[in-house]
Amino acid sequence: MSAPTKQNENTFTVEGFVQDVKEAIHASPGSVKEQQQAVKDLMTKVYAENSTDSMIEVLTDATPPGASISEMILHADDDTTVLWAQIPPRFQSAVHDHSIWANILPLTGSEKNIIFEEDNSPGNKLNVVKEVVVHPGEILKLPADAIHCIENTSDFPARALHVYGGNFKTIDHERTYWSWKTKEKLPFSQPGLIKECVTRMADSGNEVGLDAIVKAIPKLEPLVEQVKGSIKQQLNGTETAQ
Repeated sequence: MSAPTKQNENTFTVEGFVQDVKEAIHASPGSVKEQQQAVKDLMTKVYAENSTDSMIEVLTDATPPGASISEMILHADDDTTVLWAQIPPRFQSAVHDHSIWANILPLTGSEKNIIFEEDNSPGNKLNVVKEVVVHPGEILKLPADAIHCIENTSDFPARALHVYGGNFKTIDHERTYWSWKTKEKLPFSQPGLIKECVTRMADSGNEVGLDAIVKAIPKLEPLVEQVKGSIKQQLNGTETAQ
């Protein structure tokens, strides 16, 4: 994928973008795939016509400092959700689905996506289908049934504009996340997802990612310390048993 050439007209606003997304969806009365593609085409056009710095400034100004994932949602209604994802350095997410389509447009840094599929044999295992790294100006389309996790593999924040084909605030009961260790399928909740992200990073010894997420979202510090303590106790118990 190659990023479009920028014209730098700097006309980007959150309100205007949301309205354009809704119009693109309603102007595509065909399949959900056609609607997703229409929004992708719009996002490509918006990226080409505006400077990256101006888009980042507008999106960041619309997001409270230290925002949690839910607070990064800039708009949500039955048609669409617009989310300004600010991904800390070395962050690793839990495996999860969305249950609605998603278009992901990085503005700074890169977003590594690991795509999975379910193995319906006993144990409900997950198999890796592919890995996709999305760079600024490129757009990754995820279908509604996609299962993935994301990583920021750099030492710098990655920031991306996410657009979803529905209301992110009303679909938790339709979503799922998975345990990184056991690949157990779990009913979705934001707290559960965040805890599994922290558990994945702590279990892999990703101190940089843990420090970065606390710096980005200070309210997560007690959870990070709790998970790290729990893993340390488990390791100590294993060593004692040996």
